[in-house]
Amino acid sequence: YSTHIEGTKLTLAQSKKILTGKTVTGINKDDRQELLNYKEAMDFVSEYLGKKSDITENFF
Repeated sequence: YSTHIEGTKLTLAQSKKILTGKTVTGINKDDRQELLNYKEAMDFVSEYLGKKSDITENFF
């Protein structure tokens, strides 16, 4: 539900469908893109942390 902080209106069920590549109709395309951007950012952080790298100011 972190994307709700940004104002998206997607439900959990809609989010799950989008993240598994399914088409969801009747939603705001900006909300969909916000979710996909959020996932990409979380994947990046997870990959970075998996390398056991320190999070420094340069990371951000």
